[in-house]
Amino acid sequence: MCWWRGSRCARRIRAWPSPSRIPCLLPWLTVEENVAFGLDFRSQERRSRSERAARVRSAIAVVGLEAARRRRPAELSGGMASRTALARCLARAPEVLLLDEPFAALDEVTRGEMQRLLGDLVAGTGVAALLVINDIDEALLLADRVVLLGGAPARIARSWTVDLPRPREETAAELAAMRMEILRGLRAVLPHH
Repeated sequence: MCWWRGSRCARRIRAWPSPSRIPCLLPWLTVEENVAFGLDFRSQERRSRSERAARVRSAIAVVGLEAARRRRPAELSGGMASRTALARCLARAPEVLLLDEPFAALDEVTRGEMQRLLGDLVAGTGVAALLVINDIDEALLLADRVVLLGGAPARIARSWTVDLPRPREETAAELAAMRMEILRGLRAVLPHH
């Protein structure tokens, strides 16, 4: 069953999976070519060459990589590679981004920058993001709703609404209380060793 913005889906939602821990960039292509890769595939909506180029330029600008657009993946930092992969997703104008541990391989500073970027993208474009993450603090900083899965096969064990203004401070008392509640829920669903 699919739910979108509070009601059951009556149509197909355009979703694009975002990179997981390691961005999958083609090493022989530039940032610009990696972002454009696949936009002309048959499975994509047909667009003119100029419209595809405009989408690529826009996606690269949104993630702040204009100066690096001619670089190859080997010349990029981990954060730049993650932003390139995110730009590739955005160029397709999805309604939903599917993110699986998107910032797990990044250092703390770059992770914080990417979290802010994702928050700004979601707020600015209206795209929804579904994140699968194991970091409670990251979930509380990014999510409007945190869902804890448990059991085999996985089921929703608990869920919490994070109704706090953005940007959220990591030290906010409300987040600390919610973190402890989620941690208790997590302990309850984990198998005892």
